[in-house]
Amino acid sequence: MRPLIAVGILLIGGCLLTNTPRDTPQERPIVSSAPSVEQKKNGDTPQLLTPAPPILNLAEAQRQLNRNIHPSISLLKERGRAIVILHDLNHDKNPEAFALGIDSEKRNYTALQLADYSRLYAENPEAVKFYLLIFKNKQGELYLQRSIDLGEWYVFDFFSKLQLDSNNPLPVMILASFQARHGTEQKLFIFNDISGKPIYQKTLEQTLSVQSMIEDINGDGIVDLIIQENTMEEGTGYETFLTWHRWNGKTFYEYRTTNIVRNLNNFLRVTKELLLEGRHNEFISYGVDPLRAGVLKKAGLKDSEIALRSLGIKDPALLIEINELQIPEILENPFSSRDKKGYFFSPAFKIVDQNGNTVVTDTTLYMMINPFGKKQFAFFPD
Repeated sequence: MRPLIAVGILLIGGCLLTNTPRDTPQERPIVSSAPSVEQKKNGDTPQLLTPAPPILNLAEAQRQLNRNIHPSISLLKERGRAIVILHDLNHDKNPEAFALGIDSEKRNYTALQLADYSRLYAENPEAVKFYLLIFKNKQGELYLQRSIDLGEWYVFDFFSKLQLDSNNPLPVMILASFQARHGTEQKLFIFNDISGKPIYQKTLEQTLSVQSMIEDINGDGIVDLIIQENTMEEGTGYETFLTWHRWNGKTFYEYRTTNIVRNLNNFLRVTKELLLEGRHNEFISYGVDPLRAGVLKKAGLKDSEIALRSLGIKDPALLIEINELQIPEILENPFSSRDKKGYFFSPAFKIVDQNGNTVVTDTTLYMMINPFGKKQFAFFPD
């Protein structure tokens, strides 16, 4: 869009008044020209105006990539446009470009066609070799700097970037994800400078036995890598191990490990003991989210009421003294759902009161977003 220039005009009595004395020179546009021979002799050389580099937005990047690609590689496109990620790798406010490429002989494939999951089970499916392409920005012009072989795949999943540090634009994480019959594989690359060479790379798996998660679980502004592994364990069932990897500026290193099934069964056993012994205050400290417990206490609820609400008893008429409590036995990771508080499931409890009456309740039990903290599990009573 061209800039709008506001011009002030003074009209009096229907006449246009101007003040242009004869001896006032007319303004002329400033132009750059080569210095004359005489100017060169006198050392009086005018400064030439350097044209500003073109503004590199997504549309301009897509236009340039089409002409700056190697003949053996074609850009992966959707609706005729290359799939491009822009990010400034040297703080000069001119972003570099990341794109996905495929072998030129497969150029007729679009991203939408390659994202068709049914290709995995088609007869004689055609594998396609993918490349991560890194383009350097030199004064608004993109040049192919590096290509990284991503291997051959039948199904394309997604291509995206993630901010590693919420307070700094670098390093930046680039993810290219592909579907295989055994699950999903994500190629993770971390870039930190204009060289176009990743300082870290790793293949993340998403299968029935292994899941990889990238998120900031401890709130320090730097994303973490969590690896979840499911294995058969004698006496427990299908145990789930969680390993926390933290970024140290060069790599994701193993920081802590915990499990879910054994810890959850122990949490439920301690919960049962505290409730049967009437130690409601200790139960709240051990098993209830502290912020939620504080809200309920300010609302006037007693410790015994908060304890029963944690088990799903909300009706004041059903406030009872627990004489017997049956808790579920956990044989595998039950946390299949998630919201902003963490991962959760709905266990059922069978309660027998002092009069022999039986109440079956269900509630919501959470595993915290940071399961490596002091409190791995917690109730959030209404």
